[in-house]
Amino acid sequence: MKRTNSPAPKWILLYALVPIALGLLWVADLIPEAGIWRVLSECGAVSAVCGLAIAWVRGNRIALTQMDSWVASEADSVVVLQENLVTPRQRPRRFRPQTVAASPTRLPIAR
Repeated sequence: MKRTNSPAPKWILLYALVPIALGLLWVADLIPEAGIWRVLSECGAVSAVCGLAIAWVRGNRIALTQMDSWVASEADSVVVLQENLVTPRQRPRRFRPQTVAASPTRLPIAR
């Protein structure tokens, strides 16, 4: 089954987030550790990357939904062979230890 007339997610924009994140964190690393500006720049970099990722998901929501429905329709057409499945009645019984009388040489230990 081939998809027709469905938009594809723009994966390149998502892949571009990695160099953007590294660049923003590199810029934050240039700021000296002693001040509050370092913490603010790191928080800003993480917030910017998270915001861009959320914007990417929202912008590609239709394409991702159609992609999920296409994958689900492909999964519905899979044939499953059920040759060696065990039904509940065929399951082997659990091992139950048998009670053995104590011999004169081995006495059970009372606890």
